[in-house]
Amino acid sequence: MFDTLIDSMLRTAFAPLVQTGRLEVVTPAGRVLILGDGGVPQARIRFTDRRAVINLLRDPDLNFGEMFMQERLVVEQGSVYDVLELVLRHAKNVPDNPFVQVLDAIRMKLRPFLQNNLRRKSRANVAHHYDLDDRMYGLFLDQDRQYSCAYFERGDEDLETAQLAKKRHIAAKLLVEPGHRVLDIGCGWAAWHVISPRSARPGM
Repeated sequence: MFDTLIDSMLRTAFAPLVQTGRLEVVTPAGRVLILGDGGVPQARIRFTDRRAVINLLRDPDLNFGEMFMQERLVVEQGSVYDVLELVLRHAKNVPDNPFVQVLDAIRMKLRPFLQNNLRRKSRANVAHHYDLDDRMYGLFLDQDRQYSCAYFERGDEDLETAQLAKKRHIAAKLLVEPGHRVLDIGCGWAAWHVISPRSARPGM
């Protein structure tokens, strides 16, 4: 009974979106829903558990990525980019289905309780986000630990060069001159060289 309801919710959610191409959706019960007109791209996804389906339908913008990273939504054929193209190609012309609208209304009602950021919860959130070994950030950030977007002027630069180019680009837009200072909030470890747009070398 519940599996039939899950299948129905999936078809109701995906069918209006996938009008062209072909998307096969394997439900937690093992049934295969075939959607689209059989064209391209083609992809096949599988939900590993019922809660993954509910999570996706409850907040698809957030939970599609979450379910994919947790391997509870598995792309078995094609790529994740094919899946996104299939479901987003016509999304702007498709209103939310009634089930999603109901879930949105419930979420909005519960938001004050779910997001009540008490001191203890706030500490736990900060620790979860920031109390990480610095060696991890060294694997994918530049020496200055900038985690805002780098600026690849040619496309073949290394990360250090691209991050330096980003800071120069911003300095040029802001008309930063020698002796000026920049307050950088939310872009990394605040390791920022003030760079004159007239110069190719960083200066303090």
